[in-house]
Amino acid sequence: MRRDEAQQLLEDKLLFLGDSTLENVHLRRFCLVVTSDETFQLDDGSNIPAETITISMDNGKISSILRFFPSKTRSFKMESVEEFQGHRMRRVYWNPSVVKDSNLMFRTWCHFLERCLLSLLLVPLNKLQSLLDFLRKINEIRTIQNNRPTVSICLSRVICVEDYLSAIQNVINTHVVC
Repeated sequence: MRRDEAQQLLEDKLLFLGDSTLENVHLRRFCLVVTSDETFQLDDGSNIPAETITISMDNGKISSILRFFPSKTRSFKMESVEEFQGHRMRRVYWNPSVVKDSNLMFRTWCHFLERCLLSLLLVPLNKLQSLLDFLRKINEIRTIQNNRPTVSICLSRVICVEDYLSAIQNVINTHVVC
């Protein structure tokens, strides 16, 4: 989906939900996803981000952080860091070569994203392509490992922060004019 199409779709959904004021939008839960510039090399020679950070925000404040680290030596493990700068944070280590690890990583991430506004993943524009490539690669890894097509995070759920803010502004402006 092109960025302008995604923005228009978001505007339509916000209007449908009645989120036409900044106060209503502010009350929603958002998830911001950022990938690191460093990469982790997979067995097939391709690369994925060495770290993927997902931050959930409730009522305009950070509520929790989930950090994923691929590893060739560690099996799936989730570590809770109770108070990281006043926020609940979890580190998740997973081995992309292990089927169970890949599936657990994916389920953990999906569970974390469940309650986000319209299940959207907000991504800074400069990280958009990196995240889309990562999602495609995770789907490919899981499909090969499970020897069947697997459920993935729909790429149309990914929207850049800048387009998201423009959509909100357009909805608020439309609502004020009407």
